[in-house]
Amino acid sequence: MSARSSPATPRAPAAQLRKTFETLDFNSIVNHGIPAELIARMTEQSRLFHALPPERKLACRVDQNQRGYIPPKGAMIRVSTYNRNTRYDTGGVMVLANEYPDDHPQVRAGTRFYGHNPWPAELPHFRATVEEYLAAMNALGHRLMSLWALALDLPGDFFAPCFAEPYTYMRLSYYAAQEELAENEFGQSPHADAGL
Repeated sequence: MSARSSPATPRAPAAQLRKTFETLDFNSIVNHGIPAELIARMTEQSRLFHALPPERKLACRVDQNQRGYIPPKGAMIRVSTYNRNTRYDTGGVMVLANEYPDDHPQVRAGTRFYGHNPWPAELPHFRATVEEYLAAMNALGHRLMSLWALALDLPGDFFAPCFAEPYTYMRLSYYAAQEELAENEFGQSPHADAGL
């Protein structure tokens, strides 16, 4: 039975989600089920990473698969339709994504974005925490897909085939205090993400 016809279908939250995006274009998710303790551990691991000396962070420098560390002034988003970005971002960021096994077809084929994450050797709990957090966020994303489908008057499982094996990534960003920002300078330049 699809979620659309189930008596337990969360129709009220789906309707609220639709109304929010038709009127505000922004929302904050509460009661999401991600344990506060996991969020605190992920926050601490991010803090520890960004506290490493620059040369240790650069040992994890971003690669062709867009995984790894991008130092401050190391990137400028040029594809934004929201702003003509002309300055490098002042923030530093560690980009991480799902890990796929070596025998995964995309990994074997050398498909871009399917490489492995560079893990900082100095932080023994970093990898396990990141992987646990990404798994929790993937699970939350699957639950939200059902709400989005219902909000669009579709069966609750409508998007499930599109996310059987999602590519999930996250950015651990750090924006150091700046005395003054130049004209058109940002910690993270205005942009729109291409994913969901």
